[in-house]
Amino acid sequence: MHEMTLALNLIDLATETAREAQAKRITHIELEMGALSGVMKEALVTCFEVAKQHTLAQDCQLKIIDVPGRGQCPVCQHKSEIESLANRCPQCGNWGLTILEGKDLRVTTITID
Repeated sequence: MHEMTLALNLIDLATETAREAQAKRITHIELEMGALSGVMKEALVTCFEVAKQHTLAQDCQLKIIDVPGRGQCPVCQHKSEIESLANRCPQCGNWGLTILEGKDLRVTTITID
């Protein structure tokens, strides 16, 4: 389950940030998660709840902002929202859309005290 590895990495990143700022706790982490990232949101939330125990983030709230997948057809240049990596262009039916957005997993905010 790579969601546990991601959760542990989130805690490590936030802990490093907190220690550099000599903070005593991590209160919030905001994460942008692309629809095409391959991460199961519910699994990540569950893993985060386990991973944060007995750390500076034990009372931390994880906020996940969903980022939709967007692609562009290399044939007709039509841009559209997509739900998977294998989509047809809704305009011309071509396969092989270029992914424009939605594959990333990005920490946008770490709030510490």
